[in-house]
Amino acid sequence: MTSTPLHVVFSSSAAVSLRDGLAMVGREDEVIGLQDNLSQGPIDGDDLNARLDAIEDLLEIDIDEEDRAEIERFWRISLDNTRPRIVWLSRWSSAEYCGFLEWRRRNGDAPFQLVDVTDTALPDLSTPGIFYAVQCVSLVTDKRFAENALWDRAVTPDQRTLSKWLDLWDRLRRENAPLRVLTPDGLVSAQMDYFDADLLKHATTNWDFDRTLVGKVMGDMMFDTFRDGGGVFQCGDLVLFARVRALVQQGVLEGLGDPYEREFKVRLRA
Repeated sequence: MTSTPLHVVFSSSAAVSLRDGLAMVGREDEVIGLQDNLSQGPIDGDDLNARLDAIEDLLEIDIDEEDRAEIERFWRISLDNTRPRIVWLSRWSSAEYCGFLEWRRRNGDAPFQLVDVTDTALPDLSTPGIFYAVQCVSLVTDKRFAENALWDRAVTPDQRTLSKWLDLWDRLRRENAPLRVLTPDGLVSAQMDYFDADLLKHATTNWDFDRTLVGKVMGDMMFDTFRDGGGVFQCGDLVLFARVRALVQQGVLEGLGDPYEREFKVRLRA
């Protein structure tokens, strides 16, 4: 049994920043991050390859064998309860929230500590006395991890909360929708067209790059949401690019060029 703590996060970018932050203060804790975004795709089974195959079809992407192996490695290592584990999440990130809920299901009753940054505000580096709300673990920099020693906020979650989370995830798994999104009422199931209205809000009759349209929607998630004082990380750009292509196929948008290339442009159909 090793006494070296293992930090469990639900994105590869969070793993890099947290690992670097720990190193800044001389800690050699291990960090592992999940590369699989469980806010999208089927979640009703335990066959990883079947799930990832479905994600490939849903988002029109390729997930290679190396990435699949890394996801399997995450589950193997993160569920090892013979060592102290610190699990991180924000309930303002659908990916982190869903990743955690699946991890909690698989972990059963094995002990762990939790750093939930959902209600965390950190001091602004350039303006003393000003604090900003943390959106998700994935957006915390290595320096902020180190300067604020966020790992010291780890607590053992109470059984009532754990049971509540398990009930929520059981319901979402039964519904098994293509997406899971955050709303004022919490985390809910959604269909693939959930973000279409957000995309169309920024589309015009002038040609523009699809990446510009997607970037504007991602920007709204950062600043213009139902959450007071901060953003909500609803989805990655792959979902939005897939929906742009679907809207072109449906004739709602017009496309110019190859929809899978960087120079693809779209506009509202006149």
